[in-house]
Amino acid sequence: MSTWRPPTTTTRAHWTLPNLPVSPSPLREKNYTSQKHFIRAALAETESIVLMNLRGVIRAVEGSEPGAEANVTKLLGSEVVKRKAALAAQIAGPLTAVREGEEKRVGTWLMATLGASIGGGTSEIIRNQIAERLLGLPRDPLIK
Repeated sequence: MSTWRPPTTTTRAHWTLPNLPVSPSPLREKNYTSQKHFIRAALAETESIVLMNLRGVIRAVEGSEPGAEANVTKLLGSEVVKRKAALAAQIAGPLTAVREGEEKRVGTWLMATLGASIGGGTSEIIRNQIAERLLGLPRDPLIK
């Protein structure tokens, strides 16, 4: 009997939109209304990352090692979360720059997404791994 281990891919909690900590205003309502298409796209992208993470969980439960698709999940996930943070900042408007109280959450999240995209390897490294492992391309000659 194999022992279950948590997957090494990122969990769904990392890709959820935060509750925007700002009170309603006409400006933000206008920003929200004009961004509905992008919000829907962000939610759809989030759901696709959730399903990709679920595949990693299934592999872990079956006792398999994470496959190369974990790299794809990490790369796409970090890109999606950066877009979602930028979208939240657009909706919050100038309050994104506030650095105290509840309002600081959107700006803090926006900055954290930049650092989080480095965790587990930069996007360039992940792209090289995908090219080599999934696409079968030769190793980058500049990497020694």
